[in-house]
Order: sequence, then structure tokens, then C-alpha cells
Amino acid sequence: MRIVVHREARQVVGGLVAGKRLLLCLVLLPSLVATSESAENMSTRACDNTWNWTNQKKGSLGRARLEFTSAGAHRANVRMHEDGFRLNKIALTTDASYRPTDEISQEHPPRDNLHGKVEPNEPGPEEPEPIEVSPPSQPVLDRVLRRTSFDIGPEIYSFKYDEPGFMEEEGAFYGVRLGYTFRDWVPSSPEEAPSGGGTMFRGEARFALGQVDYDGALTDDTPLTIDNIDDFAFEGRLLLGSDWLGGEMLNNLYAGIGYRYLYDDLSSHPTGYRRESNYLYVPLGYRFDGSGQVGWSLGFGAEYDVFITGNQRSYFSDVGLTDMDNRQNSGYGYRASVNLQYKSKDTIFVIEPFFRYWDIDKSETERAFWGSAYEPANETTEYGIQFVWMF
Repeated sequence: MRIVVHREARQVVGGLVAGKRLLLCLVLLPSLVATSESAENMSTRACDNTWNWTNQKKGSLGRARLEFTSAGAHRANVRMHEDGFRLNKIALTTDASYRPTDEISQEHPPRDNLHGKVEPNEPGPEEPEPIEVSPPSQPVLDRVLRRTSFDIGPEIYSFKYDEPGFMEEEGAFYGVRLGYTFRDWVPSSPEEAPSGGGTMFRGEARFALGQVDYDGALTDDTPLTIDNIDDFAFEGRLLLGSDWLGGEMLNNLYAGIGYRYLYDDLSSHPTGYRRESNYLYVPLGYRFDGSGQVGWSLGFGAEYDVFITGNQRSYFSDVGLTDMDNRQNSGYGYRASVNLQYKSKDTIFVIEPFFRYWDIDKSETERAFWGSAYEPANETTEYGIQFVWMF
């Protein structure tokens, strides 16, 4: 007999509780020997060729029990002590006062057949199929217990780009976020209980449009300001992580690859030109979700971004010169967020304030027939809020 004890050890699962005692009620004649010392040497009240329930060990050794200290599959072996033994039912319960009340019905063998014996050379009855006790149906309540999930929502944030001693741009961006998450350790059916953790894969992207104001100077130090400059930002990321559950709390460590693009168009001014900024980086992060229950919950995330390489393309052709690419080799970034989530049976709504920061060092100097140029060290600061719908 195969007995499966599931990890949900705090609740009764099909009459089984991991780590607790299971009391036996057996129908048998004349006695039974089990492999567990706490359930061996059981016997019936009498050997009168009738069906009887019993749960007592021989003598005054008390009630038989099976004890499981870990989740998983366990096999209980039942052996007869004497020839002519018949076993009809086994009942497992955690209720010490439980007593079977069903009577013998026509489904049981007639009393005449109880005298039969199985000869040594006669094949015995086929071993019954293993019995698996599954946990009761539990609906998947939120994204942390979903195998796949999608998310979409708007964001708004304040943007500031600063080249200390040279110029700065500041304004507001409005965008949308898209995402897809897959967790291989969560069953596809809500009828099955998930394991305690496993692998997570996520792909995400965001698009944003904004207008910024420029405050700087010309090469002769003449102050220059330009208002309402059109900007566009894009970011795409692929993440691979490890999940683990701590009670109702979901923890996630992840790493991946990210690409960030920013387009800045100053060409509307006679002395201005277009610029494209490209970053390639490795995100390293941790996320926490405080509850898997329906209702409100709180979570947070923190990430450090390892800058790999960057390229700053300046379209000096807008002012009659040759375009230039400046390679950026060092820098770093980090970001943090807090999320307030409302979970229902089918969807999740998230309010997520966030902060994003980049610190990039001075680029390599490039030369052209008209001279040389480099991209100064710069800092980018973004803080805002996202409203996300997950389904």
C-alpha cells in the first residue's frame, strides 16, 4: 500500500497529516504483522470466520498507529501471520475517537469463502494499484501561485539627466509596461498543490514618451535653454531566477540581461542636434511578496545593474558636422520599488512606486576632421509610479 503525504502539513490531506500519527482501523482475520513497530502484532477479537474491525495490538500494547515525519510517498507492508488471513479494508485517520460504523454488505465475500486457503503453488491475488491521496482542491489565488502570468499597465515618472558642469535636462515621461512570467514549479492545474519553489523566467519591456527642458551653454559659454524637447525611452529585459516559498511569502532572486535606449531630439533649435543613448547591462535583483492570500498585500524589490557597455551617438550632421559614436565602458545603476497589491481569484492590481538611477563614467574620446569629442560623465534619475494589471 503506497501512502502519499503532501507538503501541506498544517492541514488534513485526505485523512493524512505529515509529521503526525495515523491511527489504523483494519478488517482482518486472525492477526496482522506490519513493518512499523507501532503497528505490528495486531489481532482480531476472535477467530470466528466473520469480518471484524480491529485497531488493537496483541495484549495490552495499545492502539496501532503509523507515524510519518516527512512529506512524500511511503509504503506500508501488510503481512499475514497465519494461513487463511483475509483483508478487506484499511482506514487511516488522525481522530483518536474514530470508530468505523459500516456493516458487512453484499460486496463482501460470503462466509463460506472465508475458509479457503491459498496454496503455495497457486498464484495469489494481484497486488492492488498504489493509492495516492491528493490534497483537496485549492484555487490558485494570485500570481505567485500561477504557472504563467501576463501584466500590463501605465507609468508616469520624473526624469533628470545631468552632466555636471555642462548641462542638464529635466521633465516628465508617460509610458506603458508589459511583462510575461513563467514558473516551472507551479502546476498548470489549480487542483494540484505547488512545490516549495523552483525556476522563474520573465520577459519585460517598457515604452515611454516625454518632454524635457534643456539648460546648458554653447561652446563659447553663452547660456542656452531649450524647452519642450521630445524624448523617447525603451527598455527590454530577460530575467532568470530562483523562487522559494516561506509560508505564504514568495522570495525571488534573479539575474539576466537588459537593454536601455533613450532618444533625445534637440534638433528643433538651430544649435541643437539629436542624440541616442544605448546601454547594455546585467540586472541582479531580489523581489519579495508578502502574502499569497486574496486581499491586500505588500511587497518590494531591489536591484543592482552591472553596466557592460554603452554607446552615445551624436547626430552632429544636424549642425553641419560629421556624426560621432562615443563608447562608454564603465558605470552602474540601481533601482528599488514598493508594491501594494490587491489580489482576487482571477487578477491582481498593483500600485508600485519606483526609483531608477544610472551613473555612467566619461566615454572614450573620438576624433573627426573637425576636432574631437567625448561624452561627459553623467547621471540619470527617474522616480515615479506604475499601475499594473496582472492576469
